[in-house]
Parts: sequence; structure tokens; C-alpha cells
Amino acid sequence: AGLMFVCGCAGNSETADKWFKCKISMVTLDEVSAKEKKSSVVILVKAEDVTNAVKNLNKHMEDSIMDYNLASVNESPIVDIFHYEG
Repeated sequence: AGLMFVCGCAGNSETADKWFKCKISMVTLDEVSAKEKKSSVVILVKAEDVTNAVKNLNKHMEDSIMDYNLASVNESPIVDIFHYEG
């Protein structure tokens, strides 16, 4: 099981009505064994279409120090997300 994050803050999220499931893959280095490890993360991105989802994802990731590859972008059946603060 991987991690899932929500990115609804970038780009046109106020007018967007769809959520896209963006899977990115990253290569990390295990400091103990000095071996490379490939891992995937799913990020839900709010956008109007696939093109804007990719733009919003790239904007969200621009401050990241890790290199990543976009593995897939699929429209999600999710209609809305309610943020919970507990």
C-alpha cells in the first residue's frame, strides 16, 4: 500500500470540478545499504482536465528536492474531499 496525498491548492482549483489520481514514481537512496529504491506515491489533484491536472501537479511539486516521473494520470470517481482536522 502506498501513500496518498491531496493537492487542491494549485492552479484553477476554485473552478475545477474533477479530481485526478496522479501516480508519480521516485528513486530514493537507502543510506544504510546504499541501494536505490523505487517508490510510488498517489496524489489527488483537483483540475478541470488532464492537462491542467499535470500543470497543477508540477506546480505543487516545484519546491520538491526529489526528482520524480509522472507514471499515470486518471480521472477519479471522487466528487469532493472533506478535510479533517483532529
